[in-house]
Amino acid sequence: MDDFLGVHTDDHEGHRLSNQKVFYGAVLYYNDDYGGGELEYPNLDIVHKPKSRSLVIHGGKILHGTKPVKNDVVRYISTVFVKHHVDDKSISLNEDLFGDIKWVVS
Repeated sequence: MDDFLGVHTDDHEGHRLSNQKVFYGAVLYYNDDYGGGELEYPNLDIVHKPKSRSLVIHGGKILHGTKPVKNDVVRYISTVFVKHHVDDKSISLNEDLFGDIKWVVS
């Protein structure tokens, strides 16, 4: 199927044109029975094959992409962005909101 998304950041020019900032991107993976399709973070030297029913969250400025799916199995995902308008001073995403998060890459 060659389903893939090239290397990019989620806080990109398209969001900034509408005066929005993306703090985090999140992807929920519904299945893992496809070949390929790994999530890669080239600047961090991480290549990760998400498991079914897992959620991956990364910062909006983190460079990432996916490798091509290699077989005819469809990869099912949902993507969500945590963002706000740049002029809105009422929101702050920091450790007060998220606490002491432990990040695990397996």
